[in-house]
Amino acid sequence: RIAALLRGAPRYSPMPALNALGYHSSLVEGVVPEAYHLDIAVDVDERTYGGRVDITAEARAPTNLIVLHSVGYEVTEALFKDGTVAEILSDGAEEIIRLKLSRDVQGTVQFSVRFNGLLGTAMRGFYSSSYDHEGSKRYLACTHFEPAGARKMFPCFDEPRLKAAVSATVRTKSPVVLFNMPAASVTDAPAGGKVWEFPATPRISTYIVAFIVGNLASVEEEVAGIPLRVWTIPAEIEKARPVLEVAKQSLLFYNEYFGPITYLLPKLDNVALPDFPIGGMENWGLITYREAYLLLDKDAGIDAKRNMFNLVAHEVSHMWFGDLVTPKWWDELWLKEGFATWCAPLVMAKVQPTWESWASFYASDVTRGLELDSLFSSHAIQVQVTTAGQAAEVFDAISYTKGAALIHMLANSLGLEVFRKGLVIYLTKHQYKSTSMQDLWAALSEASGKNVEELMRGWVTRAGYPVMTVSETDCGVSVTQSRFSATKGAQEEAPWVVPMVLIHQGGETRIQVPTVTATVTLGEPLRLVKSGGFYRVRYGDSMYDRILKGIVDGSFFEFASVADRLALVSDYFAFEKAGLATTNQVLGLCEALRGETSLEVNQAIAVGLRGLRVLVDVNPALSAKLDQFVTDHFSRLLEAASTQGALAADLRALATRQLIAVKAPKVVEEALAMVQLGAQKVSPLLRPSVYQVAASHGGKDGLALLSDIIYGSAAPSERPAALRALASLPAPELKDALETLFAKGRSQDVWVALQACSSGAARQVAWDLIKQHWEDYMVPKYGTQQFILERVLLSVVGTQSVAAQQQDVLTFFETHTAPVIEKNTIPQIRERIACNVAWSSRAETHLTKYFLSTKSRAGTKGASVRKPARKAATKKAATKGATAKKAASKKPATKKTAT
Repeated sequence: RIAALLRGAPRYSPMPALNALGYHSSLVEGVVPEAYHLDIAVDVDERTYGGRVDITAEARAPTNLIVLHSVGYEVTEALFKDGTVAEILSDGAEEIIRLKLSRDVQGTVQFSVRFNGLLGTAMRGFYSSSYDHEGSKRYLACTHFEPAGARKMFPCFDEPRLKAAVSATVRTKSPVVLFNMPAASVTDAPAGGKVWEFPATPRISTYIVAFIVGNLASVEEEVAGIPLRVWTIPAEIEKARPVLEVAKQSLLFYNEYFGPITYLLPKLDNVALPDFPIGGMENWGLITYREAYLLLDKDAGIDAKRNMFNLVAHEVSHMWFGDLVTPKWWDELWLKEGFATWCAPLVMAKVQPTWESWASFYASDVTRGLELDSLFSSHAIQVQVTTAGQAAEVFDAISYTKGAALIHMLANSLGLEVFRKGLVIYLTKHQYKSTSMQDLWAALSEASGKNVEELMRGWVTRAGYPVMTVSETDCGVSVTQSRFSATKGAQEEAPWVVPMVLIHQGGETRIQVPTVTATVTLGEPLRLVKSGGFYRVRYGDSMYDRILKGIVDGSFFEFASVADRLALVSDYFAFEKAGLATTNQVLGLCEALRGETSLEVNQAIAVGLRGLRVLVDVNPALSAKLDQFVTDHFSRLLEAASTQGALAADLRALATRQLIAVKAPKVVEEALAMVQLGAQKVSPLLRPSVYQVAASHGGKDGLALLSDIIYGSAAPSERPAALRALASLPAPELKDALETLFAKGRSQDVWVALQACSSGAARQVAWDLIKQHWEDYMVPKYGTQQFILERVLLSVVGTQSVAAQQQDVLTFFETHTAPVIEKNTIPQIRERIACNVAWSSRAETHLTKYFLSTKSRAGTKGASVRKPARKAATKKAATKGATAKKAASKKPATKKTAT
């Protein structure tokens, strides 16, 4: 019977009308939960669970029908407090059960529902995870409910706005049971094992309820009066201390930043799980993570440390934004995810000021949002989500990274302290409740005295963003805005209200541009538009040439931050792709920046050049010339890396990866020698490069090394790099390796390996296997998961640039889909491929001309290597900024067209 229910055969299927919040809800309007008590028995070895949920609800009008979300397990009985047994009607299509009574009920209603189920294998709902311990396999029972997975464990009102208190009793033989709240008591069970009693949470949404059952180890520290713990499998506990420190720093920061609203639960657990579909999940009081992304080698580089820091700080911030105050529905997902993405670099900037947190934020977050939102198939931040099934598809770069970029832009525009006060007003008014975007705008308007909703309306209700074209005039600059399109360049549309910071010799001038065209009087030449907004900046030819000259002679570095330089690189590679800049311009910029030693800027250059390499990989002659360009750039960086202090190892690793990608002989030979040494004798920063060479040049021994890491007892943090290295195998070996991974690998590993296959023969191998396993693996494993299927497809087929391949992809998706990709991802794939086909033709012509020319646009081999002097440059810029403020009152006012 359980197997039949898992298949979800529907008995009812009519789709209900949209409710007042604009989505389909199968629940009975006016019946709302007040409290749940779960009483369950869990056997992690047999992978079974069962018991009952006692529910207290309020029926605000007479009704003889109560509807609960429920799917994937057997519901055996529904008993009301007065002894009435309800008829249970299951609807697999709607993922609900209907409890039908012979009489009406109203007011407080109490009832119990009994159920039995199997722990799942798809990392949704209540599922089983495993790990090896001293030669034997051990199991954990874990939960992952967002966005609509609580219904996969127990019957409930599974919508975020329907908050209720949750308590629990768990009976098990496992030594550790974790819940959102700390255990009130642990007693012996008559039949063996223990009975764990957990008190009620505050009012909480079902998607942030969590349970972990099994054998785990922990490290602990009391922080701000509460126990703060990090849990891992026993073999990995030594790697938990750095995580504990970041969690501590984050908790203390947020307690102060959101004060007087401090963390409100009596404990905070952080759990690293062997099997977990995403980076982390903000269950209130019990945050869960994928262990490979959380637990680092002691010699990890700054990039890996920043990623871990961002992950933990992101999830801890959700204890306020998302848990204490929750969006009413998934159409405003950005309200919590955008904030958490912005909060992480805010903490890092305070705790680790030398880590360039805002440059990293721009590189890893803002650029992803800009890339996706340059498509006409993108969507507005505030997007209609009519069913829970559609919710997983909006967990994308728009909700996370565009949301974060707009918050960053708004915070800087209002002033950071005013913005913070507005957030405290918002949290104070709405704690333990569900909110909408208008509630946040109202709080920020109260704090600032400005109409924030009017300022932000165009940014959140429309897809896309502007390209700001800046040209010189006799006494200042002219600014023109149009919508930026990756496929059509610049398109005329209604203007956004765009805040900008103009850097000139006298300092900085802040403006707002609410019109298509504006003029700004400066009285001296513009040096740069400061990064920090969700838009791209295109300079007139004379200004662009002056910027290149400043890069070469070093003067540009006196006022341009790392984030500013990174934005310049990102913008011009995007312009080249869209036809708004020439290949000469972007490669000339790269040549000018050959003295650049910022990790973040060189990462941006690597990403841009890789995009061009993928594009022309079908043209061997042109590929060889572009590979030589990459070799020249990163060989110079490799030589300079040793002089860059704390960044030396990360820069060396970045340069090595790029040189191996273009098969630079000397570097490949050195990496092959490292393969012979064995992975554990190689620096963690260089291991991804070594694994790549093991795959491409190591033969059977190289493949054996990767297989041992993927399937053996290597540290979890090693597995992602080995999985990505599989893409460098020759096509026949790659096909066999991926088939083996499909058959016996973890599903969380399969998608990592597939995503890496984004160019050359590997791309076609991966695409063929995706098509082959679409129905039996891809959809069952990833069809309702956040992120995964979207990222795999955009990487593997969204990079196609050949017309014949384009048709193959489009034909496949005419008859194949999945709930998580049908609304947004498939149209984005179509548009990306069309863009790539047009870009490929244009780029081949431009690259051919570039490599035939004797001089680059920069007219030089690039600036000399710069010494690391970030603090001095920052201090100098700050001094100039202070001087500028005094001078600003004497300068002509900005024209009204720029407000």
